[in-house]
Amino acid sequence: MLNRLPWTPATPKPKAKDRRRMTKDRRRHLVDAIAAILKAGDPTPFSFEATCRHGLRARLCLEGWNWQDADITAADIVARALMQIGAKRPTWAEGQPEYVQLGAGAQIERTRCIRCHGKLPEGHYKFCSHLCAGGHHSHLERIREAEETIAYDRIVRSRAAWL
Repeated sequence: MLNRLPWTPATPKPKAKDRRRMTKDRRRHLVDAIAAILKAGDPTPFSFEATCRHGLRARLCLEGWNWQDADITAADIVARALMQIGAKRPTWAEGQPEYVQLGAGAQIERTRCIRCHGKLPEGHYKFCSHLCAGGHHSHLERIREAEETIAYDRIVRSRAAWL
């Protein structure tokens, strides 16, 4: 019975669209959008670097990219955005909060508590007590979380950035 059926070539399967490809216009648009977010970073443009990379990677994974390709692409886009805004990484010493940027590593001499501005007891360098240190760090963490949430939402949930 099978001998009597005419031979027909197999129909070629349509090629699946390569989801790991990104057009130049889309890449340029994402670099511009990320650059705008990084410029708003306070005190440095590196404040939202990790958040932007994470948000881009998550969005690309949601679009069907595998994690490794999404991570490489997100890292490249964030690096290009940092180059676009002219961000330069500080040295390790300049990045420490205890050092003055132009002081060549000179430590700041403090006489008052950072949080309550009371006199520092002997042997204390920034805070007068564990209570002030904990309160100050908690306050900074709440500010940082709020800023990162806003930046993450702008990247992942904004449809305009993905057009």
